[in-house]
Amino acid sequence: MFGAEKGSADKLDGKKLSIGIVQARFNESITNALAEACKHELAALGVEEKTSGT
Repeated sequence: MFGAEKGSADKLDGKKLSIGIVQARFNESITNALAEACKHELAALGVEEKTSGT
């Protein structure tokens, strides 16, 4: 989540990663916020966003 303790690991590079995010429809206001936080953090790590079209 935004502002969370990130630890002291070396700089992470996600440019070569493929990540899938699964989101429940239940409690959409919460799961939408969680999905957006995930997308933001992945983008900060260099993971390219692609949509599946489904």
